[in-house]
Amino acid sequence: MSVGDSATGPATHDHTPVLLYVDGSQRRRIPLRKLPFTIGRRVDKDLVLRETRCSRDHAEIMCEGDAYFVVDGGSKLGTYVNGAKVDRHRLNAKDVIEFAVRGGAYLVFDAPESEEDAANFVSKISGWVLPSSSSEFATLNILLEAARKLNSSSVLDEVLHTLLDTSLRLTNAERGFVFLREGNEWLMAAGRNSRGDILADDATISRSSLMEAVNSGCEFVVTEADDLDKLVGRMSVENYGLSSVICIPLRRISLDADKTDPRPVRGVLYLDSRSLSGRLSAVSHDVLRTIATEAGTLVENATLMKAQEASRRAEQELEIAAQIQRRLISPKIPDVPYAEVRGRSIPCHQTGGDFFEVVRSGQSLTVVVADVSGKGISAALLASVLQGMVFSQLVKGEPLDEAAAAIHAFLCEREIGEKYATMVMARIYANGDLEIMNCGHIPPLLVHGNKARKIEGGCLPVGLVPVVEFKVFRDRLEPGDRLFVVSDGITEAENRVGDFYGFDRLHQAAMGGLDSIFASIASFRGNAPQDDDCTAVEIRRK
Repeated sequence: MSVGDSATGPATHDHTPVLLYVDGSQRRRIPLRKLPFTIGRRVDKDLVLRETRCSRDHAEIMCEGDAYFVVDGGSKLGTYVNGAKVDRHRLNAKDVIEFAVRGGAYLVFDAPESEEDAANFVSKISGWVLPSSSSEFATLNILLEAARKLNSSSVLDEVLHTLLDTSLRLTNAERGFVFLREGNEWLMAAGRNSRGDILADDATISRSSLMEAVNSGCEFVVTEADDLDKLVGRMSVENYGLSSVICIPLRRISLDADKTDPRPVRGVLYLDSRSLSGRLSAVSHDVLRTIATEAGTLVENATLMKAQEASRRAEQELEIAAQIQRRLISPKIPDVPYAEVRGRSIPCHQTGGDFFEVVRSGQSLTVVVADVSGKGISAALLASVLQGMVFSQLVKGEPLDEAAAAIHAFLCEREIGEKYATMVMARIYANGDLEIMNCGHIPPLLVHGNKARKIEGGCLPVGLVPVVEFKVFRDRLEPGDRLFVVSDGITEAENRVGDFYGFDRLHQAAMGGLDSIFASIASFRGNAPQDDDCTAVEIRRK
């Protein structure tokens, strides 16, 4: 839905009601200043409904005296207020209005400033239970659809308990449980008795009946005296005096008639009682079939909702990790009178395997740019460890080759798989002397005036093979000279046709400095995705 532009008429009441439009996490408040307030799929409506099942002229809200009414405009699938289909209905504060599709986006009439949240909406829906079994399960489906949009585990608990309440009422069972598959185990997700009490212990159920339903994929039903032989020899049945047991496998039903989804059972609805007379013996197979069909869809959706919530939590944890790493890979750069350092690192995912570090020790400043093999979480984790080791080695003023040897030994001794790192260490002294050690990394680029040259020479990456000889090369930075150290995510950046950015473009862009390099890459790549971490550091001799 979207709110269309409309003229604002003069207010005729001391209080102007506010409509709260809710669609998943989206919230929008609409003061009801124009009357009548038109609603439908036509673009000239005050509230434009994008749901294709809504009618072009679906409904309108009007005022008569001091009362407000919602009036259905002859829509095909109807207008609902608090779950009941209406043609014309006087509105009260906090009434929930839906159009054609229940459980989707909705309006709250005269919503308070705090905005009615979705949990309150779900709580309100849970009371909209109609007489027939099909209507009850339709209400449950609406409830679950709302719960999915809200992504709330507390709402999911309410859905499962409402499912049990409905099943207990339809079957007259004494107890009910929902079991969901967790790997190879079946764990209780909800429990309820006929008095409405929550049950937290499933020790007294017939576990063998439950597993028989799981393994066979068929209902296990004992509701008649003639069926009691099915319970003979079941220890829990005898110990706890169970006389009636129903176990219903729950899985989504195929659209093809008389065919079930080939995927395994996702859940089991378990019901039992200690007596036969007047209890489960009156349950018809039609009711059981309704429960199995509708509850199977509920559990399928509940499983999806749980996965969505787990994914959301993982995303939140990943974002926290990304924030921490962003702080780590953007170190505080020391201020020294003989050199200026600027750096930037852009991961291709939320976290990355590139980092740079700048460490002052005595009369020198050391810059490190490293690129851990791989991408994502594993590379980011190792990068964070290596960055800590780099800092601890360099802050003590260790020679570059000894610092690299210590890092290399750490990686080799841990046997962490095919994980290694390319790395450049560049140490500049106050007099302009420069020490460079390149461990399998992109050659640094030295810019002198309007000329640029690579600083060649190096050794293998750290952690790649056990025996490596680390060698330090020496150079010099004159006043005004700049040294650029970049990762291969820059030189190997690709555009849409698969061309590499390369050294020639890097040489040209480096003349304009660090910002020029990143601007040049962005222009070269265009709308092609970034497929590797990009890091660049600029060291300028003052």
